[in-house]
Amino acid sequence: MSAVWRHIDGGLLLALGAGFGYAWTDFADKLLSNEISVAHWIPALIWLLAVIGFGTLAFLQENGALQYRSPVVVAPVIGALQEPLPVLMAVAAGVEIWTGGMGRGLALAVGLAL
Repeated sequence: MSAVWRHIDGGLLLALGAGFGYAWTDFADKLLSNEISVAHWIPALIWLLAVIGFGTLAFLQENGALQYRSPVVVAPVIGALQEPLPVLMAVAAGVEIWTGGMGRGLALAVGLAL
């Protein structure tokens, strides 16, 4: 097992961690805005702390990845995770509902795939 870990690039792992961290931050930000819109202040404060915490961790991981790899390599990895994952997480959690029939759902799915 240790031979496998020797060949894994630390910069790539940090970039993946940053991408997942930013995706979670964006999802928690959506939940924060939902709680604020209905004036639930205690849950909003909890989500605000989650956004700050995960955003900080993602930022630190991104900076760590940039110490190992160039921005040309790190940024696409982070972007590929940060853009579609929060949308898919919101749909899976029932926070967002795609309406408008099969055509609109297909268009949204194709847009996320791009």
